[in-house]
Amino acid sequence: MNTLKSKDSVDDIPVLSDDVPVTMPELPQSVSITSLQQFKAISDRTRSRILGIIQNQPATAKQIAGRLGASPGAIGHHLHVLEAAGLAKVVARRLVRGIVANYTLLKVHT
Repeated sequence: MNTLKSKDSVDDIPVLSDDVPVTMPELPQSVSITSLQQFKAISDRTRSRILGIIQNQPATAKQIAGRLGASPGAIGHHLHVLEAAGLAKVVARRLVRGIVANYTLLKVHT
């Protein structure tokens, strides 16, 4: 699996085929909130719940939406806010029925 570095973009991550699993990278035990933008991002209940889901396993907006009973579009918006705040990152991409699904994971600062 290919993980993003700060200068990489989502387009740099190859699209996985259906038979390749999305694996969980090793992560440190804690996340530090170091900016007002990050604090504002986690202050939203839905975004806090999303972080709880993606802290243990990468997930797509559709998968998260199913668990939270929300629309994939709304979850996609929240994921973009978390990514912009540096709290989440796309770690894998997969082609699903002609659409590229991004798997997002909690971003831990080391």
